[in-house]
This record gives sequence, structure tokens and C-alpha cells, in this order.
Amino acid sequence: MFEMFNTQCGKAISPEDYLSLDETLYRMRNQASFKQFNPSKPAKYNLLFKSINAPRYPYTFITAPSGGKPVGDAGEFYISGCDEIVKSLILRLEKSTDLKGRNVSFDHLYTSIPLYKWLLERQITSVGTLKTNRRGIPDEFKSLEGRVEFSYKVLWEMPSKRLVLHSYVVKKKSSGLRNVLMLSSVQPLLGVIKDDDKFKPAIYTLYDFTKGGTNIVDQTVGFTPASQSRLDGQWWHSFSFWTHAE
Repeated sequence: MFEMFNTQCGKAISPEDYLSLDETLYRMRNQASFKQFNPSKPAKYNLLFKSINAPRYPYTFITAPSGGKPVGDAGEFYISGCDEIVKSLILRLEKSTDLKGRNVSFDHLYTSIPLYKWLLERQITSVGTLKTNRRGIPDEFKSLEGRVEFSYKVLWEMPSKRLVLHSYVVKKKSSGLRNVLMLSSVQPLLGVIKDDDKFKPAIYTLYDFTKGGTNIVDQTVGFTPASQSRLDGQWWHSFSFWTHAE
């Protein structure tokens, strides 16, 4: 029954130009072997799902529960590895709708060069933050030597120039300078946008907007009357930003 509902979610609404893939928590205190405990969340007991969501409104197109490795035969629904989870969700959603020309945003857990190349073969672009220990990143690009706050560097993969690696230095009060790496396969966005009296690279602002889909879903799942104003505020802030950027 769950899989029937899951499939219909991808058919009911056609995805727009941007999608967000991330982990979604559904609060739950019933007895279940795959229930997770996270003390940092308002609802400490949750079910973890890997979901593809819309960034502008609270909607999940397809999702997969995270239940851990099963005992015995794994079955068709157990997928191991971040890249394989993404591929599985994309392939299942493509059975319901055409994803060509759309963009999917990831966090650092799912961003990888092989995955982005696989998505490009399917005519799907991507943007996401990147861990510094990922393979294929030049050592000199990881280093903060000689860098200052808000400095920005860009590298293109040769010879195709389809993948773009971005490096933006920010300063944290607790840890000092931090190198925020981002990988993208969208057409180059090399401008900057003024944000709170600071000039932020446009690609990072685009990522912040497109990655908000999972947060909107999480807020809606945990809806209370007191949180309605915060949800509405985030919705209109995101929409007004997008209208202004265009």
C-alpha cells in the first residue's frame, strides 16, 4: 500500500525546474525496529526517509524509508550507498515523469563527481555542497593558505567544462576560516548577490533557495498552529527572492 501511494505522488504533480533531494524525518513513537533517536530534533523519535521534494511548496514526489540492513534476503527495496540511493530514486521517479532539463540539489552527503556525470547523461543538472575529502579535488583548491574571508575561486573540469568546482571562504566565530566547496553542472553562475551587506556568490544563493524544499516538508510534517507564521514567512521569503532574482 505504501509503494502504491509513493508511486502516485510522482504522478499527481509534475515536478518543476528545481528539485531537492535530502533526508526527511517523520515523527513517530510507535514500536518499530528502524525507528531512530535524535536528541537534537524537537521530536526525538523519528522515521528517516530519503526524499525528492519540491523547493517552493511542501510536496514529496518520491521517497524511500531508511530501515537499515535487513536480516536475510535484502529484497528489491534495500539500496546500499549514497550514489545508488540517488540513482534508485531518480529512476523510479522517471517512470512517472520526464526529468530532463531539471536540476536536483544535494547536500555534501550525496554530492560526488561520478553521480553528477551520471545525471548529466540523463540531461539532469545538479548543484550541491562538497566534502573536502572527496576524490578528484585538487589539493591546492582545498588549502586556505593565502585566502581571506569572502574570497572566491572557480575551476572547470577539462575538456567538457560541464562540471564546475566552487570555493568560497567564510569565517566562523568558533572555528575561524572555513572553505565551503560546491560542485555544480548548471550553466555557469559567476556573479555575486548582496546578502545582509555581504556579497555572496550567485551559485551559493541559488543552492540555498533550491535546497529549501526538504525544510519546508519537515516544517509541514511537524505543523502546529504556533509554527504556521514561520512556515508562511519562509514561503514568501523564498518566493520573493526568486521573483527578484529573475
